[in-house]
Amino acid sequence: MWLLFFGPVYPGKVDLPSCSGIYLTHGLFNVLLYSTKADQAQRGWQFADSCGTPWEEWEVLGHRLVNTDFSPVSQCPAEIPKPTPKPFESVAPDLLPTVREYLAQMANALGRASIFRPTVIPDLVRFDSGLRRTLDDPNMGSVRAQGQLVIANAALARHNAYTHHMTSKPVTEYLRSIRRGG
Repeated sequence: MWLLFFGPVYPGKVDLPSCSGIYLTHGLFNVLLYSTKADQAQRGWQFADSCGTPWEEWEVLGHRLVNTDFSPVSQCPAEIPKPTPKPFESVAPDLLPTVREYLAQMANALGRASIFRPTVIPDLVRFDSGLRRTLDDPNMGSVRAQGQLVIANAALARHNAYTHHMTSKPVTEYLRSIRRGG
């Protein structure tokens, strides 16, 4: 049996009627194709390629993962964009841990977006700029600022977890090394 994860694809665009099962998932790879025949799996990744979307295929025998394959990963740009370089100069000391978490979440989001979906980078930069403008408001106050940062961190954490799950080349490389006995 084969499991093929691919996306992002608008679900209404998926036209693979002869496959054993097609399911929607969360995240960047929002479609899961279940197939019991090799030609079904091949049609699935050919469809994903025709949409210009990345895919990852798992071949399963019984309860064992026996083979993995994935579409070529786009090359990371020479320079990964970072959140606006302006430091949070006017942040109260009690906000520093939350600001550090935000910067780590944003760096994670930008790094993964630069590899898997570079078109998302401008949205992340706009999000960063908007949050910084909000925090620069002199009437914000420490408690409200903390609330805004907590919400931003939760949004970025969810974005990082759901948008980019199942898109980690090191995971597939690890699975391949297990298959090879390494």
